[in-house]
Amino acid sequence: MVLVYGPAGVGKTTLLSNLEKKILTECEKQASDDREIMPLVKIEAKCPDNGNFSWKGLYRSILRELGEPAIDQKIDPGKWESLEKECLTAAKSPNSSAEKLREVVENSLTKCRPKGVLIDEAQHMTVLASGKRLNDQQNTIKSIANETKTTHILFGSYDLLVLRNLNGQLARRSMDLHFRRYDHNSPEDVKAFRNVLYNFQKRLPLRNEPDLAAQWKFFYERSAGCIGVVKEHLNRALSQALDENCETLEMRHLEAVALSHSKALRLLNEAVDGEDKLKDEETNDEKELKDKLWLNCSQRSIKIVKKDGQVKTVPPARKSKDVGLRNPKRDVVGAGRSM
Repeated sequence: MVLVYGPAGVGKTTLLSNLEKKILTECEKQASDDREIMPLVKIEAKCPDNGNFSWKGLYRSILRELGEPAIDQKIDPGKWESLEKECLTAAKSPNSSAEKLREVVENSLTKCRPKGVLIDEAQHMTVLASGKRLNDQQNTIKSIANETKTTHILFGSYDLLVLRNLNGQLARRSMDLHFRRYDHNSPEDVKAFRNVLYNFQKRLPLRNEPDLAAQWKFFYERSAGCIGVVKEHLNRALSQALDENCETLEMRHLEAVALSHSKALRLLNEAVDGEDKLKDEETNDEKELKDKLWLNCSQRSIKIVKKDGQVKTVPPARKSKDVGLRNPKRDVVGAGRSM
């Protein structure tokens, strides 16, 4: 199981789409040789309207994706016709229980053998009336992944952080990928950000190419370093310039459709909060891990609570010497030695 998280507008959905294309390309030959496989399943976790994430809705989305249309291309059409019917019937029936839907999902994933199940907007899975059920969310995905031998990749905002390391089994079976924004304090990030703007300006369908890279500070300020926000900004500005039959993008076009300062600040605050939370978790966990493993035992003292309630701190005991090894002391030597 893989968790991919980052701020809004950083490009997680674009990353998902590129991953989908890469998997389809790599599996093209395999799919032509073995027509019974499906390279991947890509869905979006829907935001619940009643305060609780719906697993039935997620299962139905997976089953609709697995309702393979190319039945006549399969090696055994009869087998796949029955599978398609089972998937679509379960997905459409309002009376299908969550248990029945999950059973059909596991059966279908096992037969289709996809490389992975890609779930976009996975932070919606954390929307629950009770925080006690968060552990159940990850356990359910882990169980399905184990049963079907299929990797599940969850793409979402920093809200996904609450699903990390809920228990030891999940920690050892999952991988985290922090898809962070560009940092203006990093020269490498600034260079990469300007290079992206340069590539954008090369692809704009305009007679005269604008110099977007020179205005990188303006784009960075209105996007908080999230390149997906920059792309949407340029699309709006380009539309306005084409409507006016302009030969290039002008600064007035860019300023007219840019995010307001208040919206950009909200975007920045959410990104910084997520980054700080992730950083604090790692720092605190590292210290606690070392303390509990007694790696800092040389600096550890023992606290004793007396009957009267007072607490006495006892320094760590010194290591005893080996048997037969004397304590260091000055021996008497010379003429003054007594007999």
